[in-house]
Amino acid sequence: MASPKVLLFVALGLVGAFFAAAWIRARHARPAGASTKGLPDAWELGVGVVTNFFDTLGIGSFAPTTSAWKLRSTMPDELIPARSTSDTRRPS
Repeated sequence: MASPKVLLFVALGLVGAFFAAAWIRARHARPAGASTKGLPDAWELGVGVVTNFFDTLGIGSFAPTTSAWKLRSTMPDELIPARSTSDTRRPS
């Protein structure tokens, strides 16, 4: 009999594999000319990973995210407060 720790890791691995397969299948099911508007690019994903890591350490994520958006002029300054409130919530 496997230990509960091993069973937990196996269950987490299966859930992760299922999620990854479903995500890849959904990405490939999109029609050829479909718009990718609303999907993050590599820069936005990188900002999200770094700022979520900072938030995990207790540094916070609002200031680094705002700085990154202003650095690349990702959006108008008027939209930053509302977007930072919705975009930097904890991943669930």
